[in-house]
Amino acid sequence: MMPKYCYQSLINDKENSGIFCDFDGTLTRIAPSPSLVQIDSLTIETLKHLIAKYKVVCIVSGRPVNNLKGFINIPGLVLIGNHGAEILESNQLVILSKARKASAKIKIAKRELEKIVNKGINLDYKVYSLAIHYRQAQNEDQAKQIILEALKNLDLSDLVLNQGRKVFDLKPQGINKGVAVKKLIKKHHLKKCLYIGDDTTDLDAFRKIKSLRGKGIIKGYIIGKLSSEEVSPQIAKESDFQVETVEEVEEVLCQLA
Repeated sequence: MMPKYCYQSLINDKENSGIFCDFDGTLTRIAPSPSLVQIDSLTIETLKHLIAKYKVVCIVSGRPVNNLKGFINIPGLVLIGNHGAEILESNQLVILSKARKASAKIKIAKRELEKIVNKGINLDYKVYSLAIHYRQAQNEDQAKQIILEALKNLDLSDLVLNQGRKVFDLKPQGINKGVAVKKLIKKHHLKKCLYIGDDTTDLDAFRKIKSLRGKGIIKGYIIGKLSSEEVSPQIAKESDFQVETVEEVEEVLCQLA
């Protein structure tokens, strides 16, 4: 858990601070299917309190922004979607140019990978990224091998393949959560921030904040959520502090509110 002096540092400088939090697995529990995720009403209320006090409150997700809005549509909340390809702020949606350029290749990949879809392998096509889920596969190792073999036949230049929690994410090169978070930090001239995440795609944000922190640009705190054996060991290694459950994430946010 984060020590008291870190909370106090953010609370004492709310007008110059940002709160960034991953969605699936961090703010909500992982569900068998992305459509089945539920967010607690207390979390919604806590976010509203944070938005009223802090300069930036942002949900950072691999989901498309329009999908995120279906779960958590709060006035004043900033949404980073598609692993950083989309940023929605004040009802203005920005799509990074590299994402637009890569969308054609991602569409081709989706068409080819549809050939391996079965009960255990499912595709989540998001225009600017593609998630290949194998959470429901009876034999996960076999499913992973099938996916990797299929990917060998594709032109993945200008794309990045990331392995997360029982999912492979195909996304544009040069676009990630860290790039998007940095854009908001610079845009709003943030002096302090907190980032909470649990998946390998959050590591880009961890590393970007550490880089900015090392240059004296921002005082940033990083919390890794470690509640499952699915979580990469790098989350614990590269975060400043750790929590185990969604309830503990809620407790952190409540203390800041």
